[in-house]
Amino acid sequence: EEVDTEEHNDDPSSLSEPLGMGRAKMVHLDLDLAVDFESTRLVGRVDITCVPNTAGPCELVLDTRDLQIRQVYLVTAHPPIIPGASAPYILQELPFELEEDRKDSVFGTPLRITLPPTCLAGQQLFVRVVYATSSDSSALQFLTKEQTSGGKYPFLFSQCEAIHARAMVPLQDGCNCKVSYSARVRAPTELFCLMSAIRQTSAGHRCQPPHDFGISTTPPEFSGLWSAHTFRQDVAIPPYLIAIVCGELAGRRLGPRSTVWAEPSVVDEAQWEFEETEKILSTAEELCGPYRFGVYDLFVVPPSFPYGGMENPCLTFVTPTLLAGDRSQVDVIAHEIAHSWSGNLV
Repeated sequence: EEVDTEEHNDDPSSLSEPLGMGRAKMVHLDLDLAVDFESTRLVGRVDITCVPNTAGPCELVLDTRDLQIRQVYLVTAHPPIIPGASAPYILQELPFELEEDRKDSVFGTPLRITLPPTCLAGQQLFVRVVYATSSDSSALQFLTKEQTSGGKYPFLFSQCEAIHARAMVPLQDGCNCKVSYSARVRAPTELFCLMSAIRQTSAGHRCQPPHDFGISTTPPEFSGLWSAHTFRQDVAIPPYLIAIVCGELAGRRLGPRSTVWAEPSVVDEAQWEFEETEKILSTAEELCGPYRFGVYDLFVVPPSFPYGGMENPCLTFVTPTLLAGDRSQVDVIAHEIAHSWSGNLV
């Protein structure tokens, strides 16, 4: 049965056409990524669960910006929930085109993928895109070790609002396409990874280097050992709320649902400053209803972060300028917590 798409409002900031006739819409992402500090890129793949709105010939159109698209496949069995887990499946190459004639300096370049002509309306399909970001992705901020307070290791954090998720992952980068996601991120074992999702283990586990993604070397400050970090975000969110952090981090508990993460030199200061986070979160629940995301962590971003805060689910980013020493700036935390209902859910 065909899905009615007569009443829709396509997002003018997206080139992905998710609600047009003969199109498929994404509903879930499985990310398998490696952080390449040598080339300042993310390299890996995304398995996109998508649903066609018509039977027969159909296309999945994705937003991209300065991404290198290597291969596109149809996965003919359900991919593992957490990428990297062993599960049998078959890959079938799919025709695709990066539409360079539609390339825009702001909106990027649409990636048009032709789906099998036998697909049915409402059927779940799994499309794998193997890709790499550019070394100057507008979504990613790579810091050299000299730009960190510890001075030992480089650092990575993302900022996808408003339409920069397409520079980190090929997807439908509009607010009319909310997605849940899971992820595995491989990084040098000296570093810790966070995402706007719930961590599936308390620490990374040792893994093979990502030679399968073409990464063979790391900067000299690393040992050459790698760890994998896994995440799940079961609440469907707009793509601009997908976030990643990778660096030398320490965590301090703030309450039953909250930890503050920061570079080791400032984490104790941050713990004192944001000690009342649980009290603020509980007050917000009295006004707005239950908090849906399970975990409310804070990440104190290095000083180059250009915002006061960013309401990424499960992991609010905050500027170190909030560490005033007298808790006079914690109203920013209340503001970001409010986005857990207004913005992140609706």
